[in-house]
Amino acid sequence: MDLRIYQEDGHGNAVDEHGNEPVEMEVDVDGYPLADTVDFDSYMEFKPPEKPEASIKANKMVSTAASGPVSYYKKHGDDVKGHFFYLVYEEGLTAGKAGKQLGIARRTAYDWLKKDQDLIVESRDGLETKKTEKKVGRPALLNEEHKKHLEETFIDHPSATLDPAIESLTNQFSELKVPRQLFTTS
Repeated sequence: MDLRIYQEDGHGNAVDEHGNEPVEMEVDVDGYPLADTVDFDSYMEFKPPEKPEASIKANKMVSTAASGPVSYYKKHGDDVKGHFFYLVYEEGLTAGKAGKQLGIARRTAYDWLKKDQDLIVESRDGLETKKTEKKVGRPALLNEEHKKHLEETFIDHPSATLDPAIESLTNQFSELKVPRQLFTTS
């Protein structure tokens, strides 16, 4: 199909560049009823229903390769936690009984209570959580006593080199063996 451009010939007739008149055709108005195809109400009637969105507090599925089958867990909101602590502290219920009333797993309830009590103790005592980290690698050859000796010996000699420092340490501390390779850089 080629593109034809029509123009007026001066007598009020439309003609193309070869002088041909355009083909007249009658347009069927009801051939494509546009109102029916874009009517929102009919679209909503024929549209399949959508799946309801899960709420935040609904059960969630968890599956890992190590655990095997799919398991469910609940994500509790802050309002549930607040009500739990109210029942425990104000009403005097145990964590297990308060959890049972609110539909919280027993282990979860006791974990919440333990974490809360740990926070209370830390804030009362002013303690920060300290994680004991195991030192990795070789222990240091020189300790605070060696450092103090070097500072006292060479405080007046800031331009001293490494050789007198090693000699001074080995003379002062007979059990200390400092290999020269330890201080050389490649």
